[in-house]
Amino acid sequence: MLPFSKFPNLPLTGLFRKSLDTSLPRFDLSLELCLHCGLVRQMTCSSQREYIEITRSTALQFPAYVHELIDEIKTAGIGPDDLILEVGANDGLFMSALRDAGFNYIVGVEPSQKLAAVAQNKGFNIVCDYFGPDLVPFLLSKYGRARAVICRHTLEHVPYPDAFVAALAECMDVDALALLEVPDGSAIPDLLNVYEFWDEHLFYFSQNNLIRLLQRAGFEVLETALRPNLETRNLLAWCKKLDLVQVNGFGSDDAQCVALWQSLPTRWSAFKLGFVAALLHMPRPLFVIGASHSQTNLVNYTEVGQYIDFFIDDDPAKSGFYAPVFDTRNTIITSKQFESFPLGGTLLKTGFGYEKWTKKLCALAVARGMSVLDHKYFI
Repeated sequence: MLPFSKFPNLPLTGLFRKSLDTSLPRFDLSLELCLHCGLVRQMTCSSQREYIEITRSTALQFPAYVHELIDEIKTAGIGPDDLILEVGANDGLFMSALRDAGFNYIVGVEPSQKLAAVAQNKGFNIVCDYFGPDLVPFLLSKYGRARAVICRHTLEHVPYPDAFVAALAECMDVDALALLEVPDGSAIPDLLNVYEFWDEHLFYFSQNNLIRLLQRAGFEVLETALRPNLETRNLLAWCKKLDLVQVNGFGSDDAQCVALWQSLPTRWSAFKLGFVAALLHMPRPLFVIGASHSQTNLVNYTEVGQYIDFFIDDDPAKSGFYAPVFDTRNTIITSKQFESFPLGGTLLKTGFGYEKWTKKLCALAVARGMSVLDHKYFI
């Protein structure tokens, strides 16, 4: 692994302050790149992150293709009474889609106490714990082996992915099906989505290195797919267990992945220069669409917090708080509050926005004579 990129002294995302006098926890986001396969990971990724108190639902990121995934589960021969195990169940949204499709025996694993409670209130059987090798004996003794294992947007958060994936295999019948879904790491250099670098994501997988990881755990990868979602891509892998471990050698896909990542620092520097120069000449006040991790990451990584006047976010839990951004001076406001501001200023379109809401805010800004600046103009 080769040191690759560093964003020093960042505030932790997701921590919203009522007062500017409250200090922001800081950390260095240091990344390294494997020159053999193009895997990118945090240099300090060996410790388990704390998710017990997390309350963040993934409902707004729920992709439109979920029902296609469920159809593939049915096509694979998984029956309505077969055990389906979902690892990283969040608040039970995917489990609800499975139940609506006729699956009756679904068990979820979720470490967040509040999210697990939400899923349990929906009538689901949830094991509130971290998944891994230590939990496998309990799951097997209580539920037996699963005919299907679903793991969506969890693998990138765990410090030891090889042991994690091997534990998934241990929970499965010999002819069982596994579906893994992660953010497509290659979307970051491909689309210049640098705001997808996040303190909670320890690994950034691409197709070639995810396949090799699964093969090392004894899986046969039946199919991989890249699916657009919001302003980025998800990477899906369908697989079954193998009796013998077969691992692909390094090849041209690995070299292309490495080269794509190596192009990122130069392109990011050029983007940052153009973006900041344009931002400095835009009419004030300056409003940013969204106050979630991707939007605050963009502001922090480009170091423009001092120029931002307001973040607009319709999550009622954030309204009136300060975003985790250095040098910001004003609180998060709602769309309705944005409508009541005097005419003038600039609305900034950031990354990972929700299309309908973003279009509504942009249309309102144009109608009010405001300027609209899309950060993607500079990519």
